[in-house]
Amino acid sequence: MKQIALYTDCLGAAHWSEPFEVIDEGLAGHIVRTADLLANGGVVTKLEIELWIEHMAPTSEEPLERQKASLSRWYAAMRENGLSQDDSKSVDSFLWGISSSIEPE
Repeated sequence: MKQIALYTDCLGAAHWSEPFEVIDEGLAGHIVRTADLLANGGVVTKLEIELWIEHMAPTSEEPLERQKASLSRWYAAMRENGLSQDDSKSVDSFLWGISSSIEPE
């Protein structure tokens, strides 16, 4: 839907699709309402971005395991600063699997 809503395209037997002909006001409104629901409406603070840069930037080119460890530390910093209600066990379970422990840095 994104493709046909944003771009002119040649489909099938030389049929041109143009966004203004395919997407009407009702469908556009539905797309925006769905995006609002999925976006969760949260505002990202300056501190959240600073913490992300502090923890994630140094390992952006590192192997996945080191990036996961950085992400785990970022979540911990978010909790310490009152920016996240996520349980550390659930975040680490997501990153490392249910039976794994946090990987060393």
